[in-house]
Amino acid sequence: RSRLSNRLGGRPDLPALKSAGRAAIVVPLAFGISGLVSHGSETPLFAAFGSFAMMVLVDFSGPVRARMIAYWWLYVFGLASLSLGTLASGNTAISVALAGAVAFGVIFSGAFNFYFAAAQSSAILLVVLPVMVPGGADVIPERLWGWTTAAAFSVAATACIGPTPWTSALHKS
Repeated sequence: RSRLSNRLGGRPDLPALKSAGRAAIVVPLAFGISGLVSHGSETPLFAAFGSFAMMVLVDFSGPVRARMIAYWWLYVFGLASLSLGTLASGNTAISVALAGAVAFGVIFSGAFNFYFAAAQSSAILLVVLPVMVPGGADVIPERLWGWTTAAAFSVAATACIGPTPWTSALHKS
């Protein structure tokens, strides 16, 4: 054992280490490439935060197909919430109402599906970020391009860089 694992009281948290390693590679990569490809100032910001949201705040479990479907739905939710949050960002009352309604809905939906529960923090960030960064309808395409870049890099990295092996409870017994 290493000194670090002895100080931590045992084995280091390997899934968290793997997630952090992937994020350390992908977040700057998505930020840099989106900054080079796009001419808007919004795209790199949303690519960086989107990558962080998809790689650090979400950890879907289960078979690969189910995880990819969960990432797809998170991506679709992100498209809608980024658009609505951007449109609401000019009015404080509407922003607060929207963020509160989405947060309530996201947390409540976690009671019905464990994939929804796993994506709660990420989904809330996807409405809070556009509400907190003021912008009009003209910046929505830049923000959505950043989110799309983040999703593409994050899902590819999650699938390729140290994918999480999955075994069902039946296989373990």
